[in-house]
Amino acid sequence: METQWLKSFIKAAKYENLRLASEELFISQPAVTKHIQSLEKSLNIQLFVRQNKSIRLNQNGEMFLPIAQEIIDTFEVGIHRFQQYIEGFERELTIAVAPQIANSMLPSIIKQFSKHMPHVSVRVEIVKSNEVANSIQSGQSNVGLSKIKPVNPSLSVKCLNDEPIVCVGPKHLESMDMVEIIRQEKVLTHEYAPYWDEVNRQLQQHFSHTTNMKVNQTEAIKQMILEGIGVAFLPKSVVLKELEEDRLALLATNILKTCTSKTYFISKHSSVETEYLFELCKSIYGT
Repeated sequence: METQWLKSFIKAAKYENLRLASEELFISQPAVTKHIQSLEKSLNIQLFVRQNKSIRLNQNGEMFLPIAQEIIDTFEVGIHRFQQYIEGFERELTIAVAPQIANSMLPSIIKQFSKHMPHVSVRVEIVKSNEVANSIQSGQSNVGLSKIKPVNPSLSVKCLNDEPIVCVGPKHLESMDMVEIIRQEKVLTHEYAPYWDEVNRQLQQHFSHTTNMKVNQTEAIKQMILEGIGVAFLPKSVVLKELEEDRLALLATNILKTCTSKTYFISKHSSVETEYLFELCKSIYGT
């Protein structure tokens, strides 16, 4: 029995169509047919009901499908681990990261972690903040960095920092009065951010009217501001690089006095790698 036979069987079962299975596997349709026939001969059973050009699993096929998938999954995990060993890696650490953290603080974290632990292979999964905890709970990731605090009691949750929300905008607004800026510029809002409701409440206290524009991706918000479109209230770490490079203007630091954004380090099991990563993140966020 060959792994390619199993892969052809799994894809054929998925699509119930040999042509679609062959296209996803990047092999010819006759090759898929031959693989399935070889598998059926090896098992001495039929796995499909064939009707003209369509196929579907019979009872034997439905029973065998999860077994075949488990064999392939185990094989691929084993090959991956062996490749890591050949390349000199002894361990693997998968980090689930929210997009705004991945685009700001993560590169520095990965650079320093890899320098200190070169034997650990790091894999990064970019997921929405509200999906970070699920990635760890399911075992897809070892640790996570998120702006949303999970409620799952089986996970360890540590707050890395509690940073201010700042208003940033294009450089040409730098010398303008904040009231005038809010009057004439759109406020780019990220309504899925956990701090936005409080930001909006405090803006209403300070200004009689704001014109909001919904943008649900932080990187898109920053790019729009760089193009001269609107202003935004964002966690300082998210725009730190652009501020240091003098590409964005810091327009206000005292308008939202009590509005902050927390970053959480989430894990399920402790290890030398996860503990070092936590201390490293705490150090970087503390600078």
